[in-house]
Amino acid sequence: MTWDPDTPREDLIAQRIRLLEKKAEDVAKATKVIAKQRRKAARLANERDKNKIRSRPLEVDDLVLLYDTLRHIDMSRDMKLKYRWIGPYLISNTTGLGTYCLKEIDGTKLQGTFPANRLKQFVKDEKGYWEPIDLQEDDWTKLFADQNDDTMSDTSDAANVEPPEDWQPKALEPCVPLYSPGTED
Repeated sequence: MTWDPDTPREDLIAQRIRLLEKKAEDVAKATKVIAKQRRKAARLANERDKNKIRSRPLEVDDLVLLYDTLRHIDMSRDMKLKYRWIGPYLISNTTGLGTYCLKEIDGTKLQGTFPANRLKQFVKDEKGYWEPIDLQEDDWTKLFADQNDDTMSDTSDAANVEPPEDWQPKALEPCVPLYSPGTED
């Protein structure tokens, strides 16, 4: 089809009629191509996110951890490496729209609802890999028993040291600015 300005009017009208006649065929073809592209995009998204999607939905009485969004927003140096998941909590009920109500393990309900993208399944440590070492006082004394006794004398015990009766804390000196406007060196 040519759309040149020199084309006679009758030929342009005939080309337009052919386009209108082929419209249904073109729409059907475009629909097939779009459906194929959408299936391909869905397949790629499922492959990409296969580790993000839960194999089973969260249910009532499941143990979950809650993502702390306030800690996520805080970009200070102190919070940089802090643990951003709090909990574990129990799911008390579901609202049906991908949000959950949570409760503490003792049954105290948390206020509000929480979206599924802020929750992750809490996995119990059945094998005991992450059991804390419970050191008793006797264990601590055994750890340090091999050290020389002369390094720690009974007189240097910091808990028993008291300041002299006449001792007074130093008074703070007033803050003097290094530069004040209007003064010249």
